[in-house]
Amino acid sequence: SRAGLDALRARVFDDPALALRLRDAEPSQFVPDVLRTAAELGCDVTEDELHTAIAETHHRWLMRWVL
Repeated sequence: SRAGLDALRARVFDDPALALRLRDAEPSQFVPDVLRTAAELGCDVTEDELHTAIAETHHRWLMRWVL
């Protein structure tokens, strides 16, 4: 859910060690690692929601260089 994703983001932003662990994840393991972390933290996040969030964030990052 959107609330689950927002809760996960807040937890990652508040925990530098967790943020570093996820940042250092192998690209092929990033989504599984995030989903596992979300489950461990009690955040309701689906794989589709995560992929959508990644795509939206990537698009916003790219667009900041265009405009």
